[in-house]
Amino acid sequence: MCSRSHVIGGVIENRTRLFSI
Repeated sequence: MCSRSHVIGGVIENRTRLFSI
């Protein structure tokens, strides 16, 4: 469960970074 939450957070951060650039 913790691993899944961490993966989702990473994906969200990656998307935010792409949008920021």
